[in-house]
Amino acid sequence: ARSDLYSVGCLFYELVSGKPPFSGETPVAIAYQHVSAPLVPVTDIEPSLDPMLNKFLSVALAKDPADRYQSANAMLKDLKKLSKGEGITTQLPRTKKPLTRRNRIAAIALSIVVLVGGASYVALNPSSTAIVVLPNVVGLTEAQAREQLSGFTITIQRAPDPRIPRDRVSNQLPLATTKVSQGSSVTLTLSDGPGDATVPTGLIGKPLEEVRTALIAAGLRVSRTIAVDSEQEPGIVLKVTPEPGTTIEAGTGVVLEIASGNVQVPQLIGVSEVEAKTLLTQAGFLVKTVEAYDANQPVGTVLAQAPSAGETRIIGSSVTITINKAPS
Repeated sequence: ARSDLYSVGCLFYELVSGKPPFSGETPVAIAYQHVSAPLVPVTDIEPSLDPMLNKFLSVALAKDPADRYQSANAMLKDLKKLSKGEGITTQLPRTKKPLTRRNRIAAIALSIVVLVGGASYVALNPSSTAIVVLPNVVGLTEAQAREQLSGFTITIQRAPDPRIPRDRVSNQLPLATTKVSQGSSVTLTLSDGPGDATVPTGLIGKPLEEVRTALIAAGLRVSRTIAVDSEQEPGIVLKVTPEPGTTIEAGTGVVLEIASGNVQVPQLIGVSEVEAKTLLTQAGFLVKTVEAYDANQPVGTVLAQAPSAGETRIIGSSVTITINKAPS
């Protein structure tokens, strides 16, 4: 009967996981679990088990008898596949002609032998299906990563990454903390650094604010400004170093020579960070930011500035603003 096969499924579940499929404080509670509680996958209890066991047990212990194995032969067929490491299917044909009592008892007895043998094999050979948690190797050198991933098949590729120093791991697949089979494949991406960027052309004769925006868009930054006497309007870019069209490492600083002139530092205290940066760049200043926290002031606003508002400074010089940032 299918109830006999259900009992075999319960026995097998406990053999491989060390726990019964359902438990409770009283027999009534246990019976209720059998009827209504979802089956916990055995791989949740013992991760080293073959995930295919979950498929087998989902059929053997199905709530609806019509969804269970319809014969001992059908169950035994899948058990033999499991013992060989082969896949099984949960799409089971319904048996029209039941087995004789003698054949059914023999098949169930053989099933138990296969079950016990399979459970013993798993217990004695955990390495054959060992599941491990993948460590995080991002930021390590290739040698360090290989040491952490000893026993895995490593594939190396390279790609630019502005966040990670050259020749260190910038990405790994599968990701860290993923459960994988011991000895499986892991792909590591080594950083080539930030990559290359080209100094934009057409910067000469443009206002400092416009040139600064173009450099940022190209993956570069203004590292220094030099004010020189010129008949041009104050803040106009006269020279760019390296020269426009030059290919350099992304993130590299560019030196600008600009027409000299003095401008007043605008009032920035109390305005938002975005507004303060806009006012400064429009006036021809470079912006530096620091962070502090004042519970009495709105987050994201300017708490202090240096130089003070109204002071005269050479165009292209830096103004430092202190931004109110809540502690993390």
